[in-house]
Amino acid sequence: MITLTAALILIPAQSVKPSLPTSLVDTQGRRVIPIADPKASGSVLIFVIDGCPIARTYSPEINRLQAKFAPQKLPIYLVFAEPGITKSTVNSLRKDFKLQPPAIINRDLAIQAGIIAVPTAVLFDHQGHVRYQGRIDDRFPALGVQRTPRRADLQIAIEQYLAGKPITVPKTTAIGCLLPN
Repeated sequence: MITLTAALILIPAQSVKPSLPTSLVDTQGRRVIPIADPKASGSVLIFVIDGCPIARTYSPEINRLQAKFAPQKLPIYLVFAEPGITKSTVNSLRKDFKLQPPAIINRDLAIQAGIIAVPTAVLFDHQGHVRYQGRIDDRFPALGVQRTPRRADLQIAIEQYLAGKPITVPKTTAIGCLLPN
């Protein structure tokens, strides 16, 4: 019994994920601190991939959230997480879809954050702890089904966080394209 208990205690310690990087370079060559920036109240990373029609429909909403919350020191970053994507491709996509947030290319960050489908948003507090992870809103209740959003999950989580309130729904399921291998 004692040996079994000791073995159970060791298993979680071996499966701990490495910490997420705090300083990265965006596709414009600027050093950014997307997680635990001491000058920010928190941050949002939105994981996306090129060619995902669901992610593309969120371009206006991502820009709206960036315009609303960046002045409150809560920046939003796009994280392109597919293998082989280039800075040139990302910058072209940002231009074509008029995406305002800075973009980072970092597949490892997506894997470390446990991202399975995109788009997935992750709200970090100022210390780098995840406060919300999941969909931007509920406009896609299932694959192939789009409707007018009824709940703006990410916006609600950000507003609750900035107000110092508990986040009522800290995790939702993102409906979208699978993160490619």
